Amino acid sequence: MQLEDNAGGDILECESPRRLKVSFGGPTSLVELRLSPDGDDTILELEHTVPIEMAGSGAGALYVGPGWDGALMGLGLYLSGEMTPDPFAATNSTEAQVFSKESVHAWTSVVETSGTATADQIAAAAEVSLAQFAPDVGT
Repeated sequence: MQLEDNAGGDILECESPRRLKVSFGGPTSLVELRLSPDGDDTILELEHTVPIEMAGSGAGALYVGPGWDGALMGLGLYLSGEMTPDPFAATNSTEAQVFSKESVHAWTSVVETSGTATADQIAAAAEVSLAQFAPDVGT
């Protein structure tokens, strides 16, 4: 499978319509999506795992976590009928970048609490993540 302008990989397991597991950007980067009923709603769980050698430290989560947050926000807007005619413009809007900035800060807090990265690793990853996901709204 290939996501347009993003990573691709192989479909490893598919239990339609409940579970999908794929490699994503490399054979050891694994993404699993799980759907489960919750009354009239559906719960979506996303798990993205990579070996520590690939991530470098827990700060590696800052390179992808905010991207998944934005993608899931976009999916929610799409499913609620709040689609935009220009998804690229929406992704780069001030509102989306503010959302992404808050996501980077939330991921930073989680990694700090986890003790899986040094302060320098976290600061470097946060700087790169903010430049990628929220370049126009500051830190």
